[in-house]
Formats: sequence, C-alpha cells, structure tokens
Amino acid sequence: MYGAECSSNPDYNRQLVSEFCSTLEVIPITGSLAYYAMQKASLRRRGLLIDDFDLLIACGAIANDYILVSDNTKHFDRLPVELQNWVAR
Repeated sequence: MYGAECSSNPDYNRQLVSEFCSTLEVIPITGSLAYYAMQKASLRRRGLLIDDFDLLIACGAIANDYILVSDNTKHFDRLPVELQNWVAR
C-alpha cells in the first residue's frame, strides 16, 4: 500500500493491491515469534541486523516451511530461508 500511495496514480494502484491481497492466504505470526526473537538476537550478536519487518517475514516463511519470494535478497541471505527472486532484469 505504501508503494501505491507514493505512485502517480494512488487510487488505481490501491485497487490493484487490494485485488491482489484478496487472493492471498494470511498466516498468523504467533508461530514464528520465538524463532524471530532467536534470529534477531543471533543477528545482533554478529552485527548483522536487518529490518524488523524483513526479519519477521523471513521467520514466518521459515516457521511455515514456505518459499520467500523477494527482489531484496541481500538481507535474506543471512537467514536459513529458501529464497527465490522472480524479478528478471
């Protein structure tokens, strides 16, 4: 939604995001919070902290045995998550 708000056509892009999100299954984060805390502490000790939301997304994928799809691979390579980048440049 943030990207939609920053775009040149927020109304149109909000609708696109809303339509896309309606097709997704929302998973609860409670099952990944303990793993998140462990990973954040480990990354902090090594001086490799990443953004909290990125870490929570990755830990959710790990806890649920999902593949994480992102174009931002530089942060996620610090974690034991199966990562795919679908962006062709």
